[in-house]
Amino acid sequence: MRKDYSDKPSEIIEYEERLSKAIFFYNRAEGYRRKGKSKSARAMDKKAEVLFERLLEYFEEIMAADLSLQIWFDRGVDLTPNGDTTLSPQGVPRVVTSRSL
Repeated sequence: MRKDYSDKPSEIIEYEERLSKAIFFYNRAEGYRRKGKSKSARAMDKKAEVLFERLLEYFEEIMAADLSLQIWFDRGVDLTPNGDTTLSPQGVPRVVTSRSL
């Protein structure tokens, strides 16, 4: 399956880069929290939250422009109150070629 998905469209590459940046700040906040630096942790949480929001907006934009890109993701976005999409690494769609859990 990975062989079939080796030539990624530019939108998918951009999505992965944005996701990586959001996860970086999310993990940084966790690190600060473990060290007891709550002020720094809150600042990184806010930055990560903004990046995840922008990521989901970008996801919706690329899906609206080209629905065929859906095959590249493990799930869609459900922003309803009962939806499973959250502003965290676990709650956003992942590219199917990702090695993450």
